[in-house]
Amino acid sequence: MAHFFAPNRRTDGYDVDGKLAPDSVWRMRILTGQRREIGLWGGQALDVRSNNANVVPNDGFQENATRADGLRMLSLLGKSPGSTMLETRMSGNLWCTLQVQVVDADLTGNPPLDDRQLAFLAPLWKVDGTFEPASGSVPAAFGVASVARIPVPGGNLVVELSSRGYKGSTSTIFIWEKSGGKFAKHLRLDYGYNPKTKTVDYHWNRKGAAKDFWGIQDHATVGDGGEALFKAGRYLKWGGRVLLVVGVTIDVISIATSSKPLRTATQVVAGWAGAWAGCKVVGAFGAGIGTGLEPGGGTAVGGFVGCVIGGAAGYWAGSGVAGKVYDWADETIFTPLPEVDPQ
Repeated sequence: MAHFFAPNRRTDGYDVDGKLAPDSVWRMRILTGQRREIGLWGGQALDVRSNNANVVPNDGFQENATRADGLRMLSLLGKSPGSTMLETRMSGNLWCTLQVQVVDADLTGNPPLDDRQLAFLAPLWKVDGTFEPASGSVPAAFGVASVARIPVPGGNLVVELSSRGYKGSTSTIFIWEKSGGKFAKHLRLDYGYNPKTKTVDYHWNRKGAAKDFWGIQDHATVGDGGEALFKAGRYLKWGGRVLLVVGVTIDVISIATSSKPLRTATQVVAGWAGAWAGCKVVGAFGAGIGTGLEPGGGTAVGGFVGCVIGGAAGYWAGSGVAGKVYDWADETIFTPLPEVDPQ
């Protein structure tokens, strides 16, 4: 029977009544500005809508393609305080419902975990009223990290956020074989039904021998750290791509409004080149350290953190050096040597 259930058997902010199934949820709470997930079992053909879009908007719920096992994972946004009913229908007939309450603060006995800080990974940067060339450094660093392939030292592996064209993937963190497409050997952090534990949880999926991925077994579950990494990877992937556009836009404006557009353009180009190089070098260093501490999860954390740090530093250094070189060339006057009679 179709019913809503709490992902990963969570209880914070989910009220289970067990009427439709042992794990069926009748109500959930979301903090204002927070996204929370709810599972729908057996509802492949059902239309799902919030009857109060001012509280929970009908934004598609960030839902991936329907899964073969019949699970649907919906991500609900708490837009403003209030209540709504999440209704499932087929041909106009109501099947099952979920009451959703959005609150600024939850003082009940099982409040939802406040993980809203993960939704605001996009950092604030200071422009000071003018568009300085280095203003694109921070968005460039996060933007590059969202699309880069970060080498893992000591092997033929890279860490990235791309599924390499595999449509419908529910994974966010990928450790790929460097060469090869979507069918290459890989280790990916996934959220969904785990055939080993017979439940919905966060786990590693593997294609290839265990020796290729530090002995991590296929469908190996991860703890709270793995859950945080999964969510951080999702926010970095999409938030970073937004920042990539923001960084480019800021730098284009900086060129257009500069009193020396050629100098600024030189700095911008060198800055982005430095960001890519810094991401690769420092990211690989971080991936190596992370692998030594915790293969898999540590590899990804070290790689992406190193990429962001190296990308920001590389942009700043490349931009600064390019500006100095330009000034040297612009201000240097070359005096021609006197002509000498060959005779």
